[in-house]
Amino acid sequence: MSLRSTLFGLFVSTCPVTVNALCIGEGIEPFLSADALDAVDQAVADIPYSNGITWKASRDDDEVILWGSVHIWDPRLSFINGMVRHDLKTVDHLLVEMTLQDQQVMQTELTADPTKLLLPDGQSLIEMVDEPTWELIKEAAIARGLPTVMAARLQPWYLLVMIGTPPCAMQDITKGLPGLDGMVMSDAQILDIPTTSLEDWRTTLDILSAPSIEDQIDLMQLSLMGSTYENAMFMSTLDSYFNGETARVWELSRAALAVTPEGITPEATETFETLTQELLIERNIAWIPVIEDAAANGKTLALFGAAHLPGEYGVLNLLEQNGWTVTPHPWAEDGPATPAQ
Repeated sequence: MSLRSTLFGLFVSTCPVTVNALCIGEGIEPFLSADALDAVDQAVADIPYSNGITWKASRDDDEVILWGSVHIWDPRLSFINGMVRHDLKTVDHLLVEMTLQDQQVMQTELTADPTKLLLPDGQSLIEMVDEPTWELIKEAAIARGLPTVMAARLQPWYLLVMIGTPPCAMQDITKGLPGLDGMVMSDAQILDIPTTSLEDWRTTLDILSAPSIEDQIDLMQLSLMGSTYENAMFMSTLDSYFNGETARVWELSRAALAVTPEGITPEATETFETLTQELLIERNIAWIPVIEDAAANGKTLALFGAAHLPGEYGVLNLLEQNGWTVTPHPWAEDGPATPAQ
């Protein structure tokens, strides 16, 4: 949902950790100024489809049910999973960002070729960043059970992925508790619903790893918020999702740049906008023909990060521009509010 949790959700199972903590506390809002919060509200007011995590789109005889997901486990997801399961029983096909099979392929290839994740031999982040930045990296790595010697060897984009969610969520990850994507894909296997990825699994990896090491370091520094702010942003991300405020959380993530060591600089704003373009807008545009082709061959359920739903270039508005009628989808719970086993 936020920039950090979106990145982490892409590679959530690639790093073994042993951290134990609970996700509690206040959100990021108390740390932001009144003016910053007003700016968030004003920005959200102008965003198409800014609220709602489930929608229905129809065009002629084609129909798609769309669900926004969160990639990290939360007990509140069990209830939502029951409603998505109800929809699964009515469709012919499921689309997700990355199928379980593609996740396995990705992990196998990255394990087989660690050079995709590591700095070249002889290079270390300790020599590439200033001391205050390295101290923040050490704090983040230790809190997540990641040895600092390993953190120093990772390419900055991948280190950012590893520290992209606060330690309080790590216990659930080590237990293998899935986000909504994993819950729904497990249900689809049980129901024998064919599941397809919306894109090649290399797409996002290529986006994140394409910048130079220097630019990756700049991005990582932009995202180092400190543990208090990290936890607060995570809480706001989840609360916004369960409140159906799909556009608000991304705007909060933008505003939260003010509490990073770098602050809201022109460079920080430019970096955020570039990531918005590459991680959201361009992928949304590429997904539309995939969704339309699936719907032409049977009723389809599309499940992806909720941040992809709203906005001028969000999936919902792009479908509307292509002649689809987009309406809120009524929720319907099916069975016990627990993930399928």
